[in-house]
Amino acid sequence: GQSDVCGEALWVTENGQALKVVLIAVLDHCSKRCLHGEWVVSANLPNLERIVTQCLQIYGIWERLHVDNGAIFASYLLRNVCSSMGIALKHSRPGYAAGKGGIERYFLTVEEDFIPEVGDSTRLTLAQLNLRYQAWEHDYHRTVHSATGEEPLERYERLVGDPRWPDPVK
Repeated sequence: GQSDVCGEALWVTENGQALKVVLIAVLDHCSKRCLHGEWVVSANLPNLERIVTQCLQIYGIWERLHVDNGAIFASYLLRNVCSSMGIALKHSRPGYAAGKGGIERYFLTVEEDFIPEVGDSTRLTLAQLNLRYQAWEHDYHRTVHSATGEEPLERYERLVGDPRWPDPVK
């Protein structure tokens, strides 16, 4: 897997107040399927923990997780979660995105396709933005990917073996 925070932020309106939001996503590198992406008010550890936990519960345990060196990815919590589940946590070298190029490319697609489709995001609440993103993501998973020549969802379903499941207590 690969996880990162999208560099492009949007603004939404909650209770008459403008809020800056960012996208945190987890991508399956091999299939290019976004396992979960969500626009959040803060790229913080509780949001990352919730997103990663959802992915683990739905898709099983990955062999590795490639991340950058941002504070939320360098946390003891993420390191301990990965270690306890046998996930190799790999941090990219500063200024070297090759280890997580798939998610960087996914974010470029978000920036080129989803964000223009949304238009003026300040007309939306955070919940409305995430609903639109989920609909867009649904279409993304069913579009042939230029690098693989397959739809991400189709490729994921073809390549996924018998997943290892996390201990529900952990």
